[in-house]
Amino acid sequence: MTASPTGNPGNSISITGGTFQGSAIGIGHTHQHGATIGEVAGPADLRALLAERAPEIVELGPADDRSGIRHEIDAIDRELGRDEPNGPVVKSRWETVLSGLDSAVKAGSRLSEITDLVHKVFGA
Repeated sequence: MTASPTGNPGNSISITGGTFQGSAIGIGHTHQHGATIGEVAGPADLRALLAERAPEIVELGPADDRSGIRHEIDAIDRELGRDEPNGPVVKSRWETVLSGLDSAVKAGSRLSEITDLVHKVFGA
């Protein structure tokens, strides 16, 4: 809960991650709301998922493009391993990986999970 400048509790709350069910929100007349909020994704989550899926992703690319795809994935991994990963670099390199794959493959759920995490961690 945030406090007003006078030190009194305000009417807002900031929550990061977690699952909330059956919460009551309101002032005066209270309404019941259920909310499920997934855990906040971070670079470590993205790095782990990418490492798990990298061999499969590389194999999905055309034979002539596989070394380039592997290079980009390795570069993303190195960036995600930094103390402060550069989001635009990760996003740009991931877009390069996607561009090396055909459109049918891009729609696959294996790639969409990583794409979703890239956007969650570093913005749209």
